[in-house]
Amino acid sequence: AAIWIGALALANGAQLAVMLARSRTGMMRQEERELLEHILRVEEPARQKRLLDVMRWRDTAEGEVLIRLGQAEPPLIYVASGTGVIEHDGKRVGQCGKGDFLGEMSLVSGQRASAWVIASEPMRIAVFDRNALSLLSRSSPEIGAALAAALNQGLAAKVSRMNRTARAADE
Repeated sequence: AAIWIGALALANGAQLAVMLARSRTGMMRQEERELLEHILRVEEPARQKRLLDVMRWRDTAEGEVLIRLGQAEPPLIYVASGTGVIEHDGKRVGQCGKGDFLGEMSLVSGQRASAWVIASEPMRIAVFDRNALSLLSRSSPEIGAALAAALNQGLAAKVSRMNRTARAADE
């Protein structure tokens, strides 16, 4: 019995050490690192922590509605993996995938959602708390500027994709 107790204590101690090391070094999952360091370009650990505090990671199922047309204050979502379709008036008008933000037009304009967004396969997403993100952006101008730059870059990429699709449809 003493051997089992010792083994369990050793295993628990190792797990505790890993958790403590992660909290001290700011170790992040790959999806968090991709969003914070490569998309938002926020490198300071304290700012990264503040951003992580205003988002929640989750998995979606195929067919799950992420944003509804006309929805007031739809969530701001970052897509880490998977794809979704964007629909308006029953027509598919676009697709979203890894690296895209969803709901950013409503966040920027203050208007209701302009389309449906539906997961076309399982997705891994980060959902931001809009109110907490707004407060954080005001209290930390560097975070606000990083977010604005990332959203603008994402919107420009979406417009470019839409233009390519429209040109291809005309040909």
